[in-house]
Amino acid sequence: MSEPKYRVAFASDFHLGHNRAFIYKARGFETIRDHDQWILQSLSEIGAHDHLYYLGDFALNATRDQVREFFRRIRCNNIFYIWGNHESSTSKIYNEARDGLFPELEGKFEVYPITVKNVTFLGNVHQATINHQRLVMQHYAPLIWDRSHRGAWAICGHSHGSCKEILPQATHGKILDVGVDVAMKYHGRPFFWFEDIVKIMSQKEFVMADRHGSITNEEIYD
Repeated sequence: MSEPKYRVAFASDFHLGHNRAFIYKARGFETIRDHDQWILQSLSEIGAHDHLYYLGDFALNATRDQVREFFRRIRCNNIFYIWGNHESSTSKIYNEARDGLFPELEGKFEVYPITVKNVTFLGNVHQATINHQRLVMQHYAPLIWDRSHRGAWAICGHSHGSCKEILPQATHGKILDVGVDVAMKYHGRPFFWFEDIVKIMSQKEFVMADRHGSITNEEIYD
């Protein structure tokens, strides 16, 4: 069997440039410069042809040009971006590209996907199937997500490791926080590989928050 041509990584909530001690000191750094440098250098493990799904809150207190430079320093050519709740600078890059492509919209509507160099903006929610596994990705942790009753996994961020129900060790439901705070604690790097998620999800119990039909556990992967 031939090796896959690329690997898939997931990350969220870097808060690059967010010069607040509760961000960088909580992650073990003395300055925001050291914090940002470590994250960006650690991402070099992700190859140019790999795919990185990023689930929001990339940078705060940074200019549009600084955000562009952060993206430029990531050698991955396939960053797929899902909006978080702190996107003032990053959204300017998207808005500029959208308005250049669709000036007739006058900035009143969002259009996806839009690619700017190595970043493809996907909107607020994105679904993908990887190795026959359905994933539903968004910044916030959902209670019920599309095809959750059919075995789809929910991948999210936002909570910075503070929501115990979506941590790797939580077993109630196929949902995972892939934020940098969680990734650093469990893997010593700022992101998860898909293989990490497969291993974690194998320890989680399939749970339906509602009784959507009469499906049984044996039927979820039909």
